[in-house]
Amino acid sequence: MKKNENMFDRFIKILIGIIVLYFAIYYKVNIWLMLVVLFGSLWFIITGLIGYCPLYNLLGINTAKK
Repeated sequence: MKKNENMFDRFIKILIGIIVLYFAIYYKVNIWLMLVVLFGSLWFIITGLIGYCPLYNLLGINTAKK
């Protein structure tokens, strides 16, 4: 897996993931909505940490320095 995200993208994704994770945990709503939001926030955090996003790959986006 070659990295396809630059540091700014990674930082923003991790930050958004943490904020959304906070809201998913502390503002409990419908269990299914909470699970979807938890999955989404973890997706953002994990892809931000590893620097590879499969969606970027599908769309042909590469913001990493070459």
